[in-house]
This record gives sequence, structure tokens and C-alpha cells, in this order.
Amino acid sequence: MRIHFSPIFADGSLSLAREGDTLVIDGEAFDFSQLAEGHVLPRAAVSCAMVASDVTRQDGQIVLTLLLPHGSDAAEAIRFPAPVDLVEDGPVDAPGLTQPNEATTIGDIDWQQSYNPGAPVIPAEVSRFQARAALHIAGLLPSVEAALAAADPLAQIAWADAQVFRRDSPTIAALSAAIGMTEAQIDALFLAAAQIQA
Repeated sequence: MRIHFSPIFADGSLSLAREGDTLVIDGEAFDFSQLAEGHVLPRAAVSCAMVASDVTRQDGQIVLTLLLPHGSDAAEAIRFPAPVDLVEDGPVDAPGLTQPNEATTIGDIDWQQSYNPGAPVIPAEVSRFQARAALHIAGLLPSVEAALAAADPLAQIAWADAQVFRRDSPTIAALSAAIGMTEAQIDALFLAAAQIQA
């Protein structure tokens, strides 16, 4: 775990302890073990006023920045703190930190906000040509056309007349279910379709 500090002239103190991927900040435990490699947990997803940055996992370790309150007579090591690499569990000993108390509560993290900045963005829609071309290249066009023969008339009209196909459309959901495609397979098909040019 690597902690950077952002010094701030303010009343208060900061105590830290590490327990694996859990960081105890002023007696409140934040478990970052769910954070996957390369993913980002936005600062707003962690309900702790001392967290001053997004939380990331880089090369296997949790990386974040914390506010470090100090007074007007703080030593230079506190006003210009060096990052701290935590390799062992236990209380963190660094300039400007106080010793943690024993009482610990569970800190709140909104994991739904976690994202992978390197993940491809699934297009919301592709053109009719792109959709059909991607299905043809994947060898799925005959299966889709067979499913359409037994589909609802509205799906048949949409297939015949739509100029674009939206990823979230009921037609896509119905056809993909009919031919047994997973959500990941549909996403991959939309990514491939978006790359096709007429």
C-alpha cells in the first residue's frame, strides 16, 4: 500500500493502521480488497473526509492520497511529507501521524463507482450495416434470421426498418436471448461492429 499525503493547515489529527488491503483511518476501517488491478475508485466513493484522491491499484498495491492536518508550527517533514510504502500490517508511523485507537468501525465504500479506465467503451448504437456485417463476420447472421422468423412482428419490423441498433433496445435483447448470446458476447459484437466501415 502506498500513501501520499496532502498537508493542510487545520485542526485535527490523523491516525493510520494497515491490515492487508484494509486501511484504518482515524479508527474507521476501509477495505479496498475488492479493487481490481488498474481500476479506479473515485474519491467520492469513499465516505472519509481525509481521503484526498481517487484510490487505485497499481502493480498490486493500493495507492491513495490522504489529507495530513497540521498546525502553524509543524516541522518541515510534516509540511512536505514523503509518501509512505506500507509493507507490514499494524499502526503507521510517519511524521504528523498519531497512534491509532483500538476501536474500529467499518467505513463505507460505494463499489458501484469503481471503474477500469482502460476498458473499452461499449458503443450505445451501431448502424444497421455495421450490425449485420458484424453478425455475418461472426457467423451469426443465419441464426439471427432464423430467430427473426419466429419473433414478434415488432422485432421483425425493427430488424427490417431500423437505421441504427441500440445496445439497450428490446429487439437486441430478444434476438440475443433467442440465439443464446451472453451480455459479454453482445458487448463484443457491438465493439466489433463499431469498427466496421462501409
